Amino acid sequence: LFPYTTLFRSSRGALVTTGMSCCELDKLVLTDDDLVAAGYRSHPFDKEGNYVGAPTPKDEKERLAALRKKLLLDTKPDKTLDAVTTMCSEIFNIPVVLVSLLDSHRQWFKSRANFSVTETGRPESFCAWTLLPQDPKVLLVTDARKDPRFSENPLVVGEPHIRFYAGAPLLVDGYKLGTLCLIDFEPHPDGWFDSHKVHQLVSCAKLVSHELRDRKSTRLNSSHP
Repeated sequence: LFPYTTLFRSSRGALVTTGMSCCELDKLVLTDDDLVAAGYRSHPFDKEGNYVGAPTPKDEKERLAALRKKLLLDTKPDKTLDAVTTMCSEIFNIPVVLVSLLDSHRQWFKSRANFSVTETGRPESFCAWTLLPQDPKVLLVTDARKDPRFSENPLVVGEPHIRFYAGAPLLVDGYKLGTLCLIDFEPHPDGWFDSHKVHQLVSCAKLVSHELRDRKSTRLNSSHP
């Protein structure tokens, strides 16, 4: 099993988790200090104050090589993955569920439930933050308007006005290629996405990861309509 832990940022910007002691928090939760200690900035702005999103992970070259080797980008919709995203929308009672793959300058959606957009720029990506910790972690944002990493994100201040986000990284061949993520356009209170839901999301992400890992590339190597 992958060593998933829970990253939870409350609507007040404080880092907390559900079902964990303070000692467990110190070991398992990614904090701003952890990012700085690892050589990453903990905010989404460059030196000129421009919104640039998440930092680039240190294994980006190798990660992108692994992603492109799988021949997943710009391929046709997949019935199995579409069934998973539809199922997750029903299980979590959440409007949008995506299988998001992080390319060099964009995030492309291999599967999407109740979402017409096929890709966005990488700077706007919530999912890109999940690439940074060495161990896979679930990123939870209860109200993006009140989270300093996302309050000025174009997808928050403008269409589609994202408020809630939960994303579990997809670990394939040792690299985080993207996420299985849940999106809502209404904020949710702290504790709504409890530890049980976190474990459910992680289990679903593992299903997607195994599907991507075991899939023959020739089966996916076709152009998206």
